[in-house]
Amino acid sequence: HTASTAAGNVVTATYGGTLVGQISGVAPRAYVMSYKVFYNSVNGNGGFYTAEGLAALEDIVMDGADVVNNSWGGGPGSEGGEFDALDSALTNAFNAGVFVSMSAGNAGPGNGTTDHPSPSYISVAASTTGGTYASGRLGVAGDPSLQDLSFAAASFGDPLPVGQVITYPVLPSDTVDAANINGCNAWAAGAFTGKAALIQRGGCEFGVKVLNAEQAGASFAIVYNSAAGGDDLINMGPGAVGDQATISSVFIGRTNGLAIVAAYGVDNNTEVVLDTLAFQAGSTPDRIIAFSSRGPGVGNTLKPDIAAPGVNILAQGYTPGATGMDVFTGYGQASGTSMASPHVAGAAALVRQAHPTWPNSWIKSALMSTAKYMDVYNFDETPAQPLDMG
Repeated sequence: HTASTAAGNVVTATYGGTLVGQISGVAPRAYVMSYKVFYNSVNGNGGFYTAEGLAALEDIVMDGADVVNNSWGGGPGSEGGEFDALDSALTNAFNAGVFVSMSAGNAGPGNGTTDHPSPSYISVAASTTGGTYASGRLGVAGDPSLQDLSFAAASFGDPLPVGQVITYPVLPSDTVDAANINGCNAWAAGAFTGKAALIQRGGCEFGVKVLNAEQAGASFAIVYNSAAGGDDLINMGPGAVGDQATISSVFIGRTNGLAIVAAYGVDNNTEVVLDTLAFQAGSTPDRIIAFSSRGPGVGNTLKPDIAAPGVNILAQGYTPGATGMDVFTGYGQASGTSMASPHVAGAAALVRQAHPTWPNSWIKSALMSTAKYMDVYNFDETPAQPLDMG
């Protein structure tokens, strides 16, 4: 995940069944060298081992790396200086010509919580992005009050189309047959041809409702909650017959379902819009997240040095819900200063490419002095200060 953030090639990514589009790391096509420093202990817990970290840093220098990203840390207990073996090794690597990007730590928001306080290498705080990647917005065409309606996709039938915006004429089930509002009985052939069937929950399994709608010609099915269920969202299972259904279907809350029924009552040409293009939602960007460690460092060093995106970062190699090696084959979102540091490492690689003779101190200065410093806020909407964002 961190390697692809720093140097991932340009790819077309799909995440959670959603076409995200083209993404890449900060320095695509950079050469990546990986050094193992985390191992499982005898009790099965993974951890960072100082001896392995020191050996890796020595190898990194000898192998001629231009930049090293460090998405690890031990918390604000690092002493720094000559009494801290890892801090000394990181400083020595920096002085030997390897640009060192170090995550500031996730012990915030209190002051004095940064990790590895050396004034030489760069320490990176975490800022927010636009939120989590998501898809699946449902709305009523032309009605601004009925947009971005939450829903849950069914676990049977065709999966929702990826990366598309599709419009369906909607037809509430009670307008077809008031006695069959729950869709538990078959409708007349062609009753929903080319339309999205809007069906109330209750009386029978979800699979029965969707299959009956499909057999009556529906192209899509929307089930809204019963009075007892309210606005809770339910992941619809197939039951006994749902696996026979081939159309896509979703479940929405009762308030939104009744609102669509009311919209149809005003205009029989009402259409619903299913949007499965990827989007980000849920966060305001350029906020220093609460968990990001704050300065000063041990010895009152001015840390962190810079902030970079570290919240809901989408990259390859962190697949949610996967096990074994499958974890590393897909895309996932993760948060932490461990996600912020590789952004700076990638940026340093680009500066090194453009200015191969610059010493590390110049690269660090260039990154810090050209970073955005206006309109950056803390999680509580107070203006971010140097000990928050660098």
